Amino acid sequence: MRDINMKVTNVRYYQTSRGVGYEAKTTHGTIWNDGDGGPTYFRGNTPADDKFYSNLGEFDLEELIDVFEGKATAQ
Repeated sequence: MRDINMKVTNVRYYQTSRGVGYEAKTTHGTIWNDGDGGPTYFRGNTPADDKFYSNLGEFDLEELIDVFEGKATAQ
């Protein structure tokens, strides 16, 4: 994983008609996946957070959640 100065602080999973969605609160915003087969995306707490973290792809975001849940280690 790239060196990312953001940490997940809480994850909430919920059932949708097509799968499981999630909302992951971070130190700089929220990671979302609506559970309907769409991508995982990030919304920052401020416009500066949105701009600074806009280069993170969905695999980067999901890895942050994995680190929080103990499924991966931060590198």
